[in-house]
Amino acid sequence: MNQGARSSEACRGRQAHRGLQASRGLQAYRGLQAYRGLQSRGFTLVELLAVVTIMGVLATIAIYSMRKYIQHAKTSEATEIVAAIKAGEEAYYDETFRYLSFSVANVATDFYPDTPTNASGQIKIQWGTPNGASNCTACGTRLRALGVLPAAPVLFRYSGAIGASGDTPSSRMSSYVGGPSPPFGATVATQPFYVINAISDLDGDSGTMTAVVGSNLMGDLYSSNVGE
Repeated sequence: MNQGARSSEACRGRQAHRGLQASRGLQAYRGLQAYRGLQSRGFTLVELLAVVTIMGVLATIAIYSMRKYIQHAKTSEATEIVAAIKAGEEAYYDETFRYLSFSVANVATDFYPDTPTNASGQIKIQWGTPNGASNCTACGTRLRALGVLPAAPVLFRYSGAIGASGDTPSSRMSSYVGGPSPPFGATVATQPFYVINAISDLDGDSGTMTAVVGSNLMGDLYSSNVGE
């Protein structure tokens, strides 16, 4: 191959290389333009509606979860006081061989420090007066004898009644307690017993109230309508 042919071959090679570079540059430019177009493109109405719907669902779940958490936190008051009353009843029984009713009438309808209402979950009442604001005669005095003296005001209203062997435990349970009956173990008691009711309308809807029930006939506390 002579020098002219080699020169022509080299020239064609350089032209092909330049063409390839130009083609690559054009592809890169088009890709960049497409990318910039995607960046500058706004959301469609369907996409915005989808985002708003998802945010609404998440907000609803968050509100429900927070509400349930708050009600569970408020119920801790009843859990602690009912447990304290149970301990007081057992100590009283060890000394006197009998349990102590909250009120002289020994009925589950006598509440201390006041009767449950749809506002009870929003109004705290100070503990310590000798009598309840309802017909709970000497309730405060008897709870003091059991060693139950909460320092802070309470959201729940408390009642307690006792029974003997042969009595029906459910008759000592407050009518405010919703849901299935607490597991007393038997319809008729075979030993002396007590039933403690803690009632409050935590959500203020005038519907089924939140209840915590304790008894020596049950191993654990029974609760209903907590965070529901």
